[in-house]
Amino acid sequence: MLFNAGVFLDVSTSGAARPEETDMIEDWGSRLDRVGVRSSVTRLLADVAAHQIAYPWEGLEGSLAKRGLSAITLVGYGSLMNTESAAKTLSGVPAEGYPPVIAWGARRLFDYVMTPGAFVRYGQPTDETEVAALNVLWTGSCSDCLCGRAITLEVSDLPALRQREQNYDLCPVAWMPWSGENDSVSLGYVLRAPQGSEAVCKDIRPYPPYLKVCVEGARSVDPPFEACFWETTYEADGRRLIGKRP
Repeated sequence: MLFNAGVFLDVSTSGAARPEETDMIEDWGSRLDRVGVRSSVTRLLADVAAHQIAYPWEGLEGSLAKRGLSAITLVGYGSLMNTESAAKTLSGVPAEGYPPVIAWGARRLFDYVMTPGAFVRYGQPTDETEVAALNVLWTGSCSDCLCGRAITLEVSDLPALRQREQNYDLCPVAWMPWSGENDSVSLGYVLRAPQGSEAVCKDIRPYPPYLKVCVEGARSVDPPFEACFWETTYEADGRRLIGKRP
């Protein structure tokens, strides 16, 4: 379900298959073809391109309340993939973590300048260039995908998430369950700090303690999911993969 300025959309289809561990990026792209929904997902992403909610997401709670809703779906693609990290901000995090998914329409990259509050949690950096957390470049394209977890974001958790995820807008993506056991395609949100804003810098690299938390979150799902993380995560330029770390 997608929310924007009082608009809610539902999309579903059938036939999804589980991604394989080899030739993963090609398989993720072809998955939409096998399901037979590439064209419809492409059109859908184009239709909702403007359905983005600027930080600090003013009016979101009120609009949801008017429709009798208490949550939206957030696709967590960074530290929120890590159950322990997510539980520091969100209530009711499942012990096994939120459901893993693959999402289309955004490219994951390390170009968000971490806030002073984040360094309180993770520790002070030892290299002034290694201060980047994850962000996405919203493209609305089926050529760009990322793995994450489908978080049921309750209204009661929005204040804490606003504090944690400062300067991130909410942008729509299309997602499928990672396992393929459920063959639906749905719409959710990812956190996106706008390009050109003060929160973004192209001369920084991943902050190692933060990267470690993200990798542990991805690894907790299964080996192909971790491989997907490495193969869909880019340096700040959005072109070079960060490369797998030990």
